[in-house]
Amino acid sequence: MADSLSVAPTSSPTGVVVADDIMGVTTRLQTPTAVEPRRCSTAPFCLPVDRAVVLETRTVRLPKYPLLIVRDGTGQVSHEISPRERRSVGPGVWTIECTSTAVKTYLHVEGAFVTDTDADGRTVTATEATRFRVGVRSRHEQPAATVTAPETPAGVAAALSQFGSALKTTSPERTWPTLRGHPPLVERGEELHVPESLTVGRAPPSLVVEVPPDLSYLYPVASLAFFLDARVELGSTPRLRADAHEWTYSLDGPPPGTVDATSPVTAPADGDTTETRPFEERVARTLQQTFVLDCVARTEGLYPFDLDERRRVERRLAEAGYPLDFAALYDASLAERTMAYLDVPFSVVAAAVPRWKLTADVVPRYDSLNHLPFVVDDLGVVRCLSGTPRPEPSPERPAIDAFVRGGGSPPRSTDGPATPADACRSDGGVTTDAPGGVDRTGDTATPPTTLGEERVVVPRATDSIEHVWVGDGYPVGATKPVLDASHRRLDATASGDIQVAVVANDPAMLDELDVSNLYGLRDLVAFDVDSYEETTRAELAALLATDLDFLHYIGHVDERGMQCADGYLDAASLDGVNVRAFMLNACRSYVQAHHLVDAGAIGGLATVENVENVAATGLGRTLARLLNAGFSLGGALDVLGSETAMGGQYLVVGDHNLTVAQCRSGCPVRVAVDRTGERFETTVHAYPTTAVNIGSIYAPTVHDDDDRRYLGSGPMVSLPATRSQVEELFALERLPVSLRGEQGVHWSDDLSVDDI
Repeated sequence: MADSLSVAPTSSPTGVVVADDIMGVTTRLQTPTAVEPRRCSTAPFCLPVDRAVVLETRTVRLPKYPLLIVRDGTGQVSHEISPRERRSVGPGVWTIECTSTAVKTYLHVEGAFVTDTDADGRTVTATEATRFRVGVRSRHEQPAATVTAPETPAGVAAALSQFGSALKTTSPERTWPTLRGHPPLVERGEELHVPESLTVGRAPPSLVVEVPPDLSYLYPVASLAFFLDARVELGSTPRLRADAHEWTYSLDGPPPGTVDATSPVTAPADGDTTETRPFEERVARTLQQTFVLDCVARTEGLYPFDLDERRRVERRLAEAGYPLDFAALYDASLAERTMAYLDVPFSVVAAAVPRWKLTADVVPRYDSLNHLPFVVDDLGVVRCLSGTPRPEPSPERPAIDAFVRGGGSPPRSTDGPATPADACRSDGGVTTDAPGGVDRTGDTATPPTTLGEERVVVPRATDSIEHVWVGDGYPVGATKPVLDASHRRLDATASGDIQVAVVANDPAMLDELDVSNLYGLRDLVAFDVDSYEETTRAELAALLATDLDFLHYIGHVDERGMQCADGYLDAASLDGVNVRAFMLNACRSYVQAHHLVDAGAIGGLATVENVENVAATGLGRTLARLLNAGFSLGGALDVLGSETAMGGQYLVVGDHNLTVAQCRSGCPVRVAVDRTGERFETTVHAYPTTAVNIGSIYAPTVHDDDDRRYLGSGPMVSLPATRSQVEELFALERLPVSLRGEQGVHWSDDLSVDDI
């Protein structure tokens, strides 16, 4: 990955910018005076780096407030420095790991140093040396090879058995996303072909996942087989085996010790497919349990953090009488650890399982197989679609049910009576018995022949942050993945200024044009934003052919295409699209969005129904700020759906993992604030991305004296806070904020404590 990395000097401010061209991200380091980076050996660093340079300076300023992990010459952790902590470190040879940077960054210094923070971030100053070495490593993971599998259960089992070859270790350290690697890609063919590169040097798997020869059993075990580096075999009964230990563990039926039947993978359905099968429930829980307990065990290794999940697990283990020796388990084999972990009832560890990043609903057809490596890369839970309708819709999503019951009529405004059609971003309604209507049958047996024939579907609810629908139809509040788009995300992209175009093609919707001012509200990230009004078809087509990072379209969309000043531009007519990501903030824009992705875009947000103009304008502004803050398309969709009234009418088409900008503090977060008098409670919710995926940790910034670390996915920590601590949190960076009893997303730079 060294060829994708560059370290170049900057003059305003002085310092260097580290760029990763494949990931399309940068990390900026500031210095008091101008420096000229000089290439040097990577040998002095005790951890792997792809490229290293020397900077002749005594002080380096880091982006914001990263947690610092200081290792001595042997690689042992000597100091762990919290985000806002000041620390003096004595003489020695030190490698300083800077967490939460977009490009993995290490400083190497010989001699004592001091690190401090101020309003602008953190500095590291050498007290003896006059130079720093800077080592960098790309976070990008490219699939190592492609497996060819025949369309047979045995062929699928053989392909899934190769997923574990991407693991860089089978120790508990593989819970770090950078040590898992991207599973090999899969293509379908006449004969099985496994590239030699996937098998050379790979130890025989110590675990076997055995399932019946049916795709509805094979697909759900994909992530489990990957994480456990297991071989997948066909048999009569779903089970996990460790043959060398004469051990088996049933995967058929609900997990032992499950508290109740409701879980992140068995949430009540919204009316279009069957309940999660006990087998799928058991597989998901097995994955989550082994993952969390390995996260606890890894605190005995390279990163001995005070992990909050370890405190909770050890307390519950002691109460339930299931002692686990994590120091011994860290050094145990993968099979031995798995056997010990699964001897514990799931109820003992359930409270420590983070909100899962991804659930994928997958139709059990052979053409779904190619999507699985991308689902597994996120350790996604897989549920297979059966097509059996549910008799009653769930009451949990009233906004969606309202527009379904209304037969596609415009939604009711939250500010007054029913919205007239001319206040919506559409020229007409849609009926549920026509192509593009809402479908609650979930029938995926016969694929439609054109995009226009695919219907809107309402998937079963899930508590996961992101939701992917690998099947026919357009899922409300979820992602319709496109395989070519997922492949495009893996390809190299140019770094540099983030190019954004905002297009307003209806004079009545110009209020939303002010989103141009919201893109680029970032320190250390350069945006180039242009606005356009009432473009012609040729002008819009030319913009879509430009190498833009994001295009925000405001206007009308119907079966003719996207509204322009001289008619409608049908995205299906485009020869090519070079825009990476987009938002079509118009009524029922999902088909046009799919055409844009088919023509070359990686992903975008669109709507499945009529959207009222005022609400759509507000959502467009919120989306602009979420993407600006480093949220992925899928993470932004989750915030829109959970925190806004109309957000459930949007979906992602293409790759949900795409990000437009990097989060300067690592993992994007949303803060929920609850106030009672002068007492405050803050709950931090993390939204993993491909750069900072599930298994990463979060260091809280509200309390400087809190040394605990948390698994960074979903709600992590609720902490009491004073007024001054809330004010300090809001001042750190622009964060989305949720307030108790209020719908909508606020922003920390627009919100004062008195507003809460």
